[in-house]
Amino acid sequence: MSDGVTLQMPLDWRIPEGMQAPYATQLLVQPGEPAWILSFHEVRQPVLLGSDEEVRRAAKALGKVPAICVARVAVPAAEIPRMIAALQETWQKVQGQRTGGVYAIPLPASGGQFA
Repeated sequence: MSDGVTLQMPLDWRIPEGMQAPYATQLLVQPGEPAWILSFHEVRQPVLLGSDEEVRRAAKALGKVPAICVARVAVPAAEIPRMIAALQETWQKVQGQRTGGVYAIPLPASGGQFA
């Protein structure tokens, strides 16, 4: 449509069968233009055996614990405020509830619109 009319259509949310949902405990945010890069990481606790003192020494010798990137997503910078608001709104809705519900929050604004 080249006449400047915007048509809003509902999204058909699809998750491919067999798609993995890796566990992430850390988030690395790289702000930029035109997009922010969100890298989700899993921290795997190292296996350290022995007495308390041996475990302390082994942990110090490691120096660092690896954080393995399990997913990277590029989000348009202009959509970051909406994403934050969506997360906050959903968090508030589920506080104190453990229902396992799914909340569909459309992102970005142009995701369901065709001009």
